[in-house]
Amino acid sequence: MSRIIEFFVAPDETSAASVLAGGSEGTFETVTLGNFLVEISVLEWEELTTGTSFDALLDAGEPRSVAEDGDCQVFVVSERLLRELAGVDDLRIAELAKGWKRMRSEDGEDLDDEPAREILTEVSELARVANDQGFGLYCWVA
Repeated sequence: MSRIIEFFVAPDETSAASVLAGGSEGTFETVTLGNFLVEISVLEWEELTTGTSFDALLDAGEPRSVAEDGDCQVFVVSERLLRELAGVDDLRIAELAKGWKRMRSEDGEDLDDEPAREILTEVSELARVANDQGFGLYCWVA
């Protein structure tokens, strides 16, 4: 099944939830990405940046959904991960990409270095925008 993934910046959860039916592009500043396991990846990114285990994040209810309907979902990126991603530099992105690639390969998924770096770069740039504006970082998946 192919999925559309859009990370976007929104002022609050109500505003973020409003894009459930059609996505965030044209409504909020958005980064549209290809098909990957985004909910798992966000947890892996948080594990890599904060040291909190994947299982502990799952037990805490991360990533937390703000709206769902059938195959569409909007979830919020934790404030902690938002701050971490907003503060990374190119060297740290390269380290995160390698760690993410390793985690994905342990689950049998082949993730190349360059796409991993590109995804993390784009999401971290959007995280900086959200952080600077005092907004949240959300993800729409359909």
